Amino acid sequence: MVSLIIARSMCEHIPPSHNVHGNTSVQAMRFTSPEGGRNASAVSLANFSYLLRVLLLHTFAVVLLSSLSAWAFCPSLPALTPLLAQKTFAIPRISTPCSRFTSASTALKMGLLYEAKAGTPLLEAMSQAIGQALHNDAKATVLEPTGGGGFAGGGGANTGVAEDRKVGEKYFYKSTGSWGLDMLLAEYKGTKAMYDTHTIRVPTPVAVGTSDAQAFVVFEYLAMGGTRGDAAGRMGRELAQMHRHTSKNGQFGWDIDNTIGATPQPNGWQASWVEFWDEKRLGHMLKLCRREGHDFGQVERELRAKVKQILSEDGYSPAPSLLHGDLWTGNVAATGEGVPCIFDPAVYYGDREADLAMTALFGSLAPAFYTAYMEEWPLEPGYEKRKVVYNLYHILNHIVLFGGGYRSQAQRMIDQILKM
Repeated sequence: MVSLIIARSMCEHIPPSHNVHGNTSVQAMRFTSPEGGRNASAVSLANFSYLLRVLLLHTFAVVLLSSLSAWAFCPSLPALTPLLAQKTFAIPRISTPCSRFTSASTALKMGLLYEAKAGTPLLEAMSQAIGQALHNDAKATVLEPTGGGGFAGGGGANTGVAEDRKVGEKYFYKSTGSWGLDMLLAEYKGTKAMYDTHTIRVPTPVAVGTSDAQAFVVFEYLAMGGTRGDAAGRMGRELAQMHRHTSKNGQFGWDIDNTIGATPQPNGWQASWVEFWDEKRLGHMLKLCRREGHDFGQVERELRAKVKQILSEDGYSPAPSLLHGDLWTGNVAATGEGVPCIFDPAVYYGDREADLAMTALFGSLAPAFYTAYMEEWPLEPGYEKRKVVYNLYHILNHIVLFGGGYRSQAQRMIDQILKM
């Protein structure tokens, strides 16, 4: 098997100042972050409030677990599936879970999910899952957690690197408590959807499974290195080629819901792109903002009407392209051979411009990327307006994830949209 991807963390929605990696391998493909980017200083206080809530909920869960009998939930029993959680209990989560995830029982029947026997340690379970997926007897062992120690990766996942002792093959993995199984399943399926296009490089998805109270997903490991001069251009061409892959039913959405960072992202199919964006993206995120105490008031109705107008101006009718869904510059890198790759997706079928827009939200990719993309598949008039609309979704998500530090940026974008 090809040697495997990501020597950086796949960190999701963590401001650059919180990323323990320098990510030097991708600097040649970026510019500096603009005002209000992911290193905004206002994030720190919001993070403190968020982490305090997480700590309180974790403490509550630990106390509760310690008081329950062994048959209910303990490290020596198999990981909880959503079905079992309904019969006992689930550890509290900050985010409201989506309702259309592939259930663990369904994934198990489909052969997507490896379920280790009771009492199997995490690394041993991953070794068994890799062996089953690759039809060999791989024995994986941890080399070291990404960044030299355990830390929160995308959606609250821990990340690390494991190695097959027999052949020296390395794997990148994410792990969570049993609560994160659906999220990791969705990431596995999304990455595989991109992989199956045979266009732009993505980490090969290897296995996903459970071990007692933990869930995990395993990808190939690719060591990141310097970028050649043509890496950005190649990425532009190959991303455009991936976007040529459209939904079989001609609609917008995806088979399952997933997450954008730790935030639930609904993907129910819709025939109209305008209605999909209004309901599943803008309307959904505004609702989550209100839940977190950030209500934009009466302007929301005016904003949603204006966005519908912008997305349908001059008969604009995008194809339902396969999207990465979270294509900021932190989810882009290149291998030591200069091959560009993308990872940590929030996949769905939608307007390709949504992917392009996000590459310019927190910093920007090199000009060669945009030139090559346009040569492969030119954008239609009105993109600059739609870019603001699409990027507002991600700024609103940052309000949900990190708090009010992003509200002023969101308000400026809303004002800009209303003046279009």
